[in-house]
Amino acid sequence: MKIGMTDLCLAELRKVRARGLLYAVLAVGFLHGLFTPLVVRGMLAAGEDVVEKMNGGGTWEPMAAMDWLVGVDLTVTSMAYPLFGMVFAFLISVLWAQDFSLGTLGMIVVRPVSRWKLFGAKALVSVAVLTFALGLSIVASVLVSVPLFGMEGATGELANAEACLGEDEVACFPYLAWMAEPSSGVDELAAGTVEFVGKSVAVRILGIAQGLLLTLIQFGPLIALVALLAILTRSPVLTLFGSLFLLVADAVLHFVLLLVGSAGSGGAAELAASLKTITLWSLRGLHGFHGSGELFGAGAGDLIGCLAYTVLLGGLAGYLFSRCDVD
Repeated sequence: MKIGMTDLCLAELRKVRARGLLYAVLAVGFLHGLFTPLVVRGMLAAGEDVVEKMNGGGTWEPMAAMDWLVGVDLTVTSMAYPLFGMVFAFLISVLWAQDFSLGTLGMIVVRPVSRWKLFGAKALVSVAVLTFALGLSIVASVLVSVPLFGMEGATGELANAEACLGEDEVACFPYLAWMAEPSSGVDELAAGTVEFVGKSVAVRILGIAQGLLLTLIQFGPLIALVALLAILTRSPVLTLFGSLFLLVADAVLHFVLLLVGSAGSGGAAELAASLKTITLWSLRGLHGFHGSGELFGAGAGDLIGCLAYTVLLGGLAGYLFSRCDVD
């Protein structure tokens, strides 16, 4: 009997669902969407209190820039950072390595199933679970952000991101400035007197959809790395801790290279600055680019880096998976 891709995907889903991991990852995604706007609200309120005490009056009002779409965008972009990634790595470690540890892969491959088809089913399930978790996070974020921030805000203030850490100490929203656009002409922009207004809801929703896609792309190297380690170690535990160790080591290397590149001078500093750009940690800057022109222009390096790591690590994992012995 020929086994189709749908059957293989359902089998992989049943495997992680039986362990409770599927529900755990989806629950973490939903909770992430609930708590991110609340955490942002608390941080902004604390910042306003500090500035008020330091200056004797409220001169910093970042809450005025917030609305429900800002809260949703912050939720989407923050999903690419380590906390959710660690939980997701646990699920895909079991998804990729459990067949080896339980000895069930042999029962699978004696059937007329291509190794590459089985590899593809695992990859599709990994991406599908990630996408569903992101979707639940967005739904939860909307439920919290609408009553918390309201439907409208002075989103033109988001364009003040370039003044972050400047003399005026205005609010800094490095990932959100794209939600504003100049309301005046080129002359006012050149003179520095231009005001900014919020872009339309439709444009901002499309921008958040792009952020969702970029988050999926940024998880590509993680999925490929876990797949490779699972095939090499054949152990869910070693796969999980091995992948987490490599990700932490990558982050440490990134910051070491950052210090060397910024503190030194000459060839060593230039080499460190160049190497820093190819670490996985540095590729998280993708969310700073919005619109196809900016993304494929200034953000092309990060985009190519993510895709290159995914293809190289995933291709090597697929090759080894197609060649590995089955006990």
